[in-house]
Amino acid sequence: MSHPWFDPSENMTLEQWLSITNTYEWYFVDNNDNHLLLKVWKSNDERSPKTRGTYLITLEFDSEESFWRKSFKQKDKENWINLLPKTIQRFEEDRSLLENKAEAIGIAIDQGYRPPAIRALQK
Repeated sequence: MSHPWFDPSENMTLEQWLSITNTYEWYFVDNNDNHLLLKVWKSNDERSPKTRGTYLITLEFDSEESFWRKSFKQKDKENWINLLPKTIQRFEEDRSLLENKAEAIGIAIDQGYRPPAIRALQK
């Protein structure tokens, strides 16, 4: 898990924020199948680690095809559309395992979440 498991509507204290992991990733998809990967790398200040930090933020924009093709080795990229269903199934299984681990330690999981539709698979 590369991001903190917290409710995005929760207001965290500075102490809470500085105590969580140093790398976060958030994925966003709009209604036009544009994908955004927002990454944040945090480094606490050496002299004042409890009050200061440095952040590197990157934004990566992709089309739906470009986003999903990244999931495959070079030799499989041309056949990505046929390989995608099994890959999605594997991702869903991985997600389920992580959610089960999170629930086991008391983290609430949004059961209403549904992944965005993949238009390339609907054609």
